[in-house]
Amino acid sequence: MQRILSYCLYSILALFIMTATTQAETADALFEEAARLDKQGFMEEAIAAWEKILVSNPGKNLETATRLKLSSTYLKIAQPFKAVDVVKELAVSEPENFDVQFHLANAQARVKRYPEAIESYKKTVALRPDEGLGYVGLALSLFGNRNPDAAIERLQEAKKIFKRKKIITWYRDARIMVHQIKSFAIYPPNFSDLWLENSLDLVRNTYEKTVFNRDE
Repeated sequence: MQRILSYCLYSILALFIMTATTQAETADALFEEAARLDKQGFMEEAIAAWEKILVSNPGKNLETATRLKLSSTYLKIAQPFKAVDVVKELAVSEPENFDVQFHLANAQARVKRYPEAIESYKKTVALRPDEGLGYVGLALSLFGNRNPDAAIERLQEAKKIFKRKKIITWYRDARIMVHQIKSFAIYPPNFSDLWLENSLDLVRNTYEKTVFNRDE
Protein backbone atom coordinates (compact mmCIF):
# COMPACT_ATOMS: atom_id res chain seq x y z
CA MET A 1 0.00 0.00 0.00
CA GLN A 2 2.80 2.40 0.90
CA ARG A 3 4.50 1.64 -2.40
CA ILE A 4 1.28 2.39 -4.27
CA LEU A 5 0.82 5.67 -2.41
CA SER A 6 4.41 6.67 -3.15
CA TYR A 7 3.91 5.87 -6.83
CA CYS A 8 0.71 7.95 -6.93
CA LEU A 9 2.38 10.90 -5.25
CA TYR A 10 5.31 10.65 -7.64
CA SER A 11 2.93 10.56 -10.62
CA ILE A 12 1.02 13.59 -9.38
CA LEU A 13 4.25 15.50 -8.77
CA ALA A 14 5.58 14.57 -12.22
CA LEU A 15 2.31 15.67 -13.84
CA PHE A 16 2.43 18.96 -11.93
CA ILE A 17 5.99 19.63 -13.05
CA MET A 18 5.16 18.77 -16.67
CA THR A 19 2.11 21.04 -16.60
CA ALA A 20 4.05 23.93 -15.07
CA THR A 21 6.84 23.47 -17.61
CA THR A 22 4.37 23.41 -20.49
CA GLN A 23 2.65 26.55 -19.20
CA ALA A 24 5.98 28.34 -18.87
CA GLU A 25 7.01 27.34 -22.39
CA THR A 26 3.64 28.47 -23.74
CA ALA A 27 3.88 31.80 -21.93
CA ASP A 28 7.42 32.35 -23.24
CA ALA A 29 6.31 31.59 -26.80
CA LEU A 30 3.32 33.89 -26.44
CA PHE A 31 5.58 36.65 -25.11
CA GLU A 32 7.78 36.37 -28.21
CA GLU A 33 4.70 36.46 -30.42
CA ALA A 34 3.30 39.52 -28.63
CA ALA A 35 6.63 41.31 -28.96
CA ARG A 36 6.69 40.52 -32.69
CA LEU A 37 3.16 41.84 -33.17
CA ASP A 38 4.00 45.01 -31.28
CA LYS A 39 7.15 45.58 -33.32
CA GLN A 40 5.25 45.08 -36.59
CA GLY A 41 2.58 47.56 -35.57
CA PHE A 42 -0.27 45.16 -34.80
CA MET A 43 -0.99 46.86 -31.50
CA GLU A 44 -4.48 45.54 -30.72
CA GLU A 45 -3.33 41.98 -31.40
CA ALA A 46 -0.26 42.54 -29.23
CA ILE A 47 -2.40 43.82 -26.36
CA ALA A 48 -4.60 40.71 -26.57
CA ALA A 49 -1.47 38.54 -26.41
CA TRP A 50 0.02 40.46 -23.46
CA GLU A 51 -3.27 40.14 -21.56
CA LYS A 52 -3.45 36.43 -22.35
CA ILE A 53 -0.06 35.96 -20.74
CA LEU A 54 -1.16 37.79 -17.59
CA VAL A 55 -4.08 35.42 -16.98
CA SER A 56 -1.89 32.34 -17.45
CA ASN A 57 0.03 32.66 -14.14
CA PRO A 58 3.34 33.22 -15.96
CA GLY A 59 5.56 33.70 -12.90
CA LYS A 60 6.77 36.91 -11.30
CA ASN A 61 9.56 37.86 -13.72
CA LEU A 62 7.57 37.21 -16.87
CA GLU A 63 4.52 38.95 -15.42
CA THR A 64 6.59 42.06 -14.67
CA ALA A 65 8.09 42.09 -18.17
CA THR A 66 4.65 41.59 -19.71
CA ARG A 67 3.08 44.43 -17.75
CA LEU A 68 5.89 46.77 -18.81
CA LYS A 69 5.46 45.78 -22.45
CA LEU A 70 1.68 46.16 -22.19
CA SER A 71 2.10 49.62 -20.70
CA SER A 72 4.36 50.60 -23.60
CA THR A 73 1.85 49.31 -26.14
CA TYR A 74 -0.97 51.28 -24.54
CA LEU A 75 1.11 54.44 -24.87
CA LYS A 76 1.66 53.71 -28.55
CA ILE A 77 -2.08 53.58 -29.20
CA ALA A 78 -2.72 56.73 -27.15
CA GLN A 79 -4.30 55.08 -24.12
CA PRO A 80 -1.98 56.54 -21.45
CA PHE A 81 -4.39 56.14 -18.53
CA LYS A 82 -4.42 52.38 -19.11
CA ALA A 83 -0.63 52.51 -19.34
CA VAL A 84 -0.53 54.08 -15.88
CA ASP A 85 -2.91 51.51 -14.41
CA VAL A 86 -0.91 48.57 -15.76
CA VAL A 87 2.29 49.53 -13.93
CA LYS A 88 0.97 51.39 -10.89
CA GLU A 89 0.65 48.28 -8.71
CA LEU A 90 4.06 47.07 -9.87
CA ALA A 91 5.66 50.26 -8.59
CA VAL A 92 4.29 49.47 -5.13
CA SER A 93 5.35 45.82 -5.11
CA GLU A 94 8.70 46.44 -6.87
CA PRO A 95 9.85 49.88 -5.69
CA GLU A 96 13.50 49.09 -6.45
CA ASN A 97 12.85 48.13 -10.08
CA PHE A 98 14.31 50.86 -12.29
CA ASP A 99 12.31 49.89 -15.38
CA VAL A 100 9.02 49.79 -13.47
CA GLN A 101 9.62 53.29 -12.13
CA PHE A 102 10.66 54.59 -15.55
CA HIS A 103 7.59 53.14 -17.26
CA LEU A 104 5.33 54.61 -14.59
CA ALA A 105 7.02 58.01 -14.88
CA ASN A 106 6.66 57.99 -18.67
CA ALA A 107 2.96 57.16 -18.44
CA GLN A 108 2.28 59.71 -15.69
CA ALA A 109 4.01 62.43 -17.69
CA ARG A 110 1.97 61.48 -20.75
CA VAL A 111 -1.28 62.16 -18.87
CA LYS A 112 0.20 65.38 -17.45
CA ARG A 113 0.30 64.13 -13.87
CA TYR A 114 3.55 66.01 -13.46
CA PRO A 115 3.85 65.94 -9.64
CA GLU A 116 3.49 62.15 -9.71
CA ALA A 117 5.86 61.85 -12.68
CA ILE A 118 8.42 63.95 -10.82
CA GLU A 119 8.39 61.51 -7.90
CA SER A 120 8.72 58.50 -10.20
CA TYR A 121 11.57 60.03 -12.21
CA LYS A 122 13.30 60.93 -8.94
CA LYS A 123 13.20 57.25 -8.05
CA THR A 124 14.82 56.31 -11.38
CA VAL A 125 17.59 58.83 -10.70
CA ALA A 126 18.12 57.41 -7.22
CA LEU A 127 18.15 53.83 -8.50
CA ARG A 128 20.46 54.52 -11.43
CA PRO A 129 22.18 57.91 -10.99
CA ASP A 130 24.41 57.36 -14.03
CA GLU A 131 21.45 57.16 -16.46
CA GLY A 132 21.03 60.61 -17.97
CA LEU A 133 17.59 60.01 -19.42
CA GLY A 134 16.12 59.86 -15.92
CA TYR A 135 17.37 63.39 -15.28
CA VAL A 136 15.92 64.60 -18.58
CA GLY A 137 12.52 63.07 -17.82
CA LEU A 138 12.65 64.63 -14.36
CA ALA A 139 13.62 68.01 -15.82
CA LEU A 140 10.80 68.00 -18.35
CA SER A 141 8.26 67.01 -15.69
CA LEU A 142 9.50 69.83 -13.46
CA PHE A 143 9.06 72.22 -16.38
CA GLY A 144 5.55 70.83 -16.97
CA ASN A 145 4.88 71.53 -13.30
CA ARG A 146 5.88 75.18 -13.91
CA ASN A 147 9.29 75.01 -12.28
CA PRO A 148 11.70 75.98 -15.08
CA ASP A 149 14.66 76.83 -12.82
CA ALA A 150 14.68 73.35 -11.26
CA ALA A 151 14.22 71.84 -14.73
CA ILE A 152 17.32 73.62 -16.00
CA GLU A 153 19.33 72.39 -13.00
CA ARG A 154 18.40 68.78 -13.75
CA LEU A 155 19.24 69.23 -17.44
CA GLN A 156 22.66 70.56 -16.48
CA GLU A 157 23.21 67.38 -14.47
CA ALA A 158 22.09 65.31 -17.46
CA LYS A 159 24.53 67.16 -19.72
CA LYS A 160 27.43 66.23 -17.44
CA ILE A 161 26.45 62.56 -17.58
CA PHE A 162 26.03 62.54 -21.35
CA LYS A 163 29.36 64.33 -21.81
CA ARG A 164 31.16 61.91 -19.52
CA LYS A 165 29.61 58.91 -21.29
CA LYS A 166 30.21 60.51 -24.71
CA ILE A 167 26.53 60.35 -25.70
CA ILE A 168 26.86 63.33 -28.00
CA THR A 169 23.33 63.42 -29.41
CA TRP A 170 21.70 63.62 -26.00
CA TYR A 171 24.34 66.05 -24.72
CA ARG A 172 23.37 68.32 -27.60
CA ASP A 173 19.64 67.77 -27.04
CA ALA A 174 19.91 68.56 -23.32
CA ARG A 175 21.80 71.76 -24.11
CA ILE A 176 19.14 72.78 -26.64
CA MET A 177 16.39 72.03 -24.11
CA VAL A 178 18.01 74.42 -21.63
CA HIS A 179 17.95 77.22 -24.21
CA GLN A 180 14.38 76.41 -25.22
CA ILE A 181 13.11 76.46 -21.64
CA LYS A 182 14.75 79.85 -21.13
CA SER A 183 13.19 81.17 -24.33
CA PHE A 184 9.69 80.11 -23.25
CA ALA A 185 9.82 82.50 -20.27
CA ILE A 186 8.31 85.40 -22.25
CA TYR A 187 5.32 83.36 -23.45
CA PRO A 188 2.16 82.09 -21.72
CA PRO A 189 2.67 78.73 -19.93
CA ASN A 190 0.65 76.68 -22.44
CA PHE A 191 2.79 77.97 -25.32
CA SER A 192 5.30 75.20 -24.66
CA ASP A 193 2.80 72.33 -24.27
CA LEU A 194 3.40 70.73 -27.67
CA TRP A 195 7.18 71.05 -27.31
CA LEU A 196 6.98 69.44 -23.87
CA GLU A 197 4.86 66.55 -25.13
CA ASN A 198 7.23 65.90 -28.04
CA SER A 199 10.29 66.10 -25.77
CA LEU A 200 8.79 63.60 -23.31
CA ASP A 201 7.99 61.28 -26.21
CA LEU A 202 11.63 61.52 -27.25
CA VAL A 203 12.73 60.49 -23.76
CA ARG A 204 10.30 57.56 -23.72
CA ASN A 205 11.24 56.34 -27.21
CA THR A 206 14.97 56.60 -26.48
CA TYR A 207 14.57 54.82 -23.16
CA GLU A 208 12.60 51.94 -24.68
CA LYS A 209 14.97 51.51 -27.65
CA THR A 210 18.32 51.89 -25.91
CA VAL A 211 17.81 51.18 -22.20
CA PHE A 212 14.74 49.00 -21.59
CA ASN A 213 15.33 46.85 -24.67
CA ARG A 214 19.11 46.79 -24.38
CA ASP A 215 19.18 42.98 -24.16
CA GLU A 216 16.90 42.31 -27.15
